[in-house]
Amino acid sequence: MLSPDDIGWHLTSEVVFSGGSLPGYSATVGHPDGLVLVDTGLIDTTPEINDVDENWQPHPLPAELVSRVAVVINTHLHFDHCGGNRLFPGVSIHVQRRELADARTLDNYTVREWVDFPGATYVEHDGEAEILPGVTLLPAPGHSAGHQIVVVETDEGPVVLGGDVGHSFEELERGDTDGRRLVLELAAPTYLAHVAEPRVPKLRD
Repeated sequence: MLSPDDIGWHLTSEVVFSGGSLPGYSATVGHPDGLVLVDTGLIDTTPEINDVDENWQPHPLPAELVSRVAVVINTHLHFDHCGGNRLFPGVSIHVQRRELADARTLDNYTVREWVDFPGATYVEHDGEAEILPGVTLLPAPGHSAGHQIVVVETDEGPVVLGGDVGHSFEELERGDTDGRRLVLELAAPTYLAHVAEPRVPKLRD
């Protein structure tokens, strides 16, 4: 059985804009079957994603950690969540089928060269899937149609790796999308990709 201490939280991107900045985090799960990485952040940048209002800054994961990754999960394929996928040719990358299709076909959705690269090995899912014992993917649409969350079963109960189901707990706790309602129903400690610390979300009045 996994422990909450087996979950790591890593700064992997930051966007700077007028008046502030927003960090982006990726998660690791120290599973007995190998290290799981949830979202890969940014390892570099491109003029395609920067403009006068936003400056994206990469925070690559340490090479030693990257070398130990056995499984990758993308909650979704917006560029700040999949920018490091290129570090993992031949490694299984788990996504919802709808998300991968949208990333490949919709304009202004992502940086496609960061999605499809030599050696990219996507495992496409149509709905819920337990990809390792105690690590389950659940569709959580809202932020994108193919967004998913990761539920990790631990000896203290489930922990949710929520990606962009909400950019903040204030957004999540509105409960105004299917994905947000799902996370609220789980009532478990939840990590959000742009928030430094997890907490158990509760529906706002």
